[in-house]
Amino acid sequence: AVQLAGLYPQGEAAFVTAMNTEAKSLGLKSTHFVDSSGLSDQDISSPHDLIQLANYIEKSQPSLFELTKLATKTIATSSGKKSIHNGNIFNNDPSFIGGKTGYTTEAKETMLALFKTPSGRNIGIVILGSNQREQDIGRLILWLQDNNLY
Repeated sequence: AVQLAGLYPQGEAAFVTAMNTEAKSLGLKSTHFVDSSGLSDQDISSPHDLIQLANYIEKSQPSLFELTKLATKTIATSSGKKSIHNGNIFNNDPSFIGGKTGYTTEAKETMLALFKTPSGRNIGIVILGSNQREQDIGRLILWLQDNNLY
């Protein structure tokens, strides 16, 4: 997003304003951005808003989630090409639809992950404030499976 903000004709502040406007238009009532990186402790959202955003992306822009499943992606930058490595351990899981990891000092390890169950149902998981997000998600998936919800 920082790279996109750098390309925005009116500058980063206007880009962040546009991000907030878009969030409100999607009904994300608990989401607010102060910068384009998402790294500020003042950038906030809620699990409800994150699932709502994931549903919107999955229905209207599923190619965004496809990108989150790639092991690496090479992109063109103003200084040449850059390879980005995906550290998400679920990117090779066939049931993984897509998601986003994050980290800030305030929120610790975070993750939004969508999975498709064997019955074809989508399940969204949001982890905030974790010290081991992948393990937490793995435990939640096992719990869902053990209780016939997955």
